[in-house]
Amino acid sequence: MKWLQKESARYALLLVVLLAIATVAVVVTLNYLQDVLTASEQTIVTIAIWSLTLGFMMIAGAFGLWATAFAADAESLRRLSSLVDAMTYIHDGVIALDRQGRAIGMNPAAVAIFGEAARNQVFTNVASNVTSKQLQTLLHSDSPVELESEFSIGNTTQTLRLRAQPSQGMTLLLISDVTALVRSRERTHRTAYVQLVGHMAKGVANDFNDLLCGISGHAAILTRHDKAKLDIPASAAAIQECANRGILLARQLMQLSGTDTQEAVATAYATRHINAGIDLLTSTLPASWTIIRHTDTLIKPVNIPPIQLEHLIQSLGLAAAESAPIKQILEIRLDDPASLHDNPSARTA
Repeated sequence: MKWLQKESARYALLLVVLLAIATVAVVVTLNYLQDVLTASEQTIVTIAIWSLTLGFMMIAGAFGLWATAFAADAESLRRLSSLVDAMTYIHDGVIALDRQGRAIGMNPAAVAIFGEAARNQVFTNVASNVTSKQLQTLLHSDSPVELESEFSIGNTTQTLRLRAQPSQGMTLLLISDVTALVRSRERTHRTAYVQLVGHMAKGVANDFNDLLCGISGHAAILTRHDKAKLDIPASAAAIQECANRGILLARQLMQLSGTDTQEAVATAYATRHINAGIDLLTSTLPASWTIIRHTDTLIKPVNIPPIQLEHLIQSLGLAAAESAPIKQILEIRLDDPASLHDNPSARTA
């Protein structure tokens, strides 16, 4: 800023000197023409000369101001690029972009990611995964923007997080390599998924054991000799009911193990599957258990597949039933996590 003020003052002084020289030249020229031209011609020539002189002075001033602004902009970009080039103490990549999206400055970490050839190149040519629309968002947003995408760099594929801070035509781009973080997140997700499936499979195994025991017991009753005293239709109906429940459990377990759906489930859709999970839990627990449900609360869409949602309700219910201090009663309440965070009493209940 001091440099710009100093150069502007010098340019203003130069314009004053040029205007004084032009004024002296015009006066000398008009004095010379007084002896050659008539009075009417002198007026016309005087107006023409002064108009041309002032016009050229204004044009020169406009070009001078434009040159000063251009020089100031270029100097700002040069200083910013030098500052970014010297950021050797930052482990993340830092790139300075101009209005056209050219990389005018790169710190050593950014050079290690994209190579020295990326300098003075348009960022879309360097990072092919970034589209023109995304580049416009990074360059011309009024607030910081964050973008995460996979980039093919050399023979490897890296997941990079781009955070842009645009300001008056210049953009400071911070690049973080989050490949290890994303892979760790995926491993954690897969581990949690396997643990969830294993926990559900444990509950399903117990259910299958109960069903098989029921089928075996009723089948043993049917093999007795005194069939006249037995209620054969009731035993056959019980065996059929156990078989149907086993088929239902097997189908749900197959759907759970084969689903890859990660789309958000709408509120009403999620509530319906939660109620279905509670119904399944009701049929799993002994008949002496009482389940109190509060599922009328509206919640945000969840990112859990429907079949997983049902099994999640069932697994949580079985775990709660095993550790419940008050036996025979299980209360299931549907609440928004934000309300539980704001209301500690509800979370305790």
